[in-house]
Amino acid sequence: MKIFILILFVLFGLIVLEAFSLGVTPEMHNLLNSQIDAVHQKRNNEAVALGKTDYMIDCARKPLNISSANCHYCHHSEQLKRFHFEKRWPDQPAAHCFGATLFLIQYLLTHPQSMTHSCAEILFEIQNESNFEEIVHFLSMHQHSYYTFKGKPDPLELNPEWMKDYFLALIGTKPSEYYVLSLAADNAVFDKATIYDTLKSLPNHLIMIGYTDKNGYNHCIAVSTQAEKLFVFDSNLGMYQFPDLETLSWNSERVLKECRFRWLAAFFL
Repeated sequence: MKIFILILFVLFGLIVLEAFSLGVTPEMHNLLNSQIDAVHQKRNNEAVALGKTDYMIDCARKPLNISSANCHYCHHSEQLKRFHFEKRWPDQPAAHCFGATLFLIQYLLTHPQSMTHSCAEILFEIQNESNFEEIVHFLSMHQHSYYTFKGKPDPLELNPEWMKDYFLALIGTKPSEYYVLSLAADNAVFDKATIYDTLKSLPNHLIMIGYTDKNGYNHCIAVSTQAEKLFVFDSNLGMYQFPDLETLSWNSERVLKECRFRWLAAFFL
C-alpha cells in the first residue's frame, strides 16, 4: 500500500511539475537562460558605471523571523516542557518563518498603499504592528502541515483546492493560483528559466513559495511580481527589490540552487 501511494505521489508530482514549468521547451529554456544572463550582465555593467556595489533598486536587511526561544507566545509551551509536559500534536516549530512570511503577504494585501513605500519602511510598518508577534505565532502554529481535510490522510499541500480553501480560512483570502510538487519527484530543483517563466505568467501577484533547503529544512519566501515593486522577501534576511524579473530570477536561482521546490500560492494584488 505504501509503495502504491508513493507511485501516485511521483505521478502527481510529475504532472504538477509540468504545470509549474508552464510548458517550457528545451529550446525556450536555453533562450530564456541566455536572455536572463544578458540582462543580468547589462545591469551589472550599469551599476559598475555608476560606482554602485549592486544593481538592486532597494533593499532592507532586516530579519522578521522569530525563533520559538524568543517568542513571547511560545514561552508558555517552554514553561510546560520544563515541568516535563510535552505536546502531542502539533509540534512547536523552531522558528516562525511561515507566520512571518504570510503576515507580510496579508499586510500588503490589506494595505496596498504600502507597496509604494521603501523596503525598510514596509518592514518597519509590519514589525511595529501591535499584534505582529501574536499573529506570526498563530499562523506558524496553524500551518497546513499540522492539518488534515475531513480526516483524509493526504497532505494538504498536495491538493490545490484544499490549499486554496486553507488560505481562505486562515487569512480570509484565496490564492488565485496554487502549484505543488511532491518531494518524491526527482527534478524539483529551482532554475532561473523556470523561475522567470513562472513569475512572468503571474503579473501583479504576491507569491508565497515553500521549499526544502539543502539541509532538509522547510522554509518559505515571498515574491512580488508587481512591476513597480519586484521584490523577494526572506524572513531570515530581509527584503530585496530588483529592477526586472530577469535579475530577480538570476539571483533566486543562485540563492536557491540546492533547494527543492514544494509549493507556490499566488495572491492577486
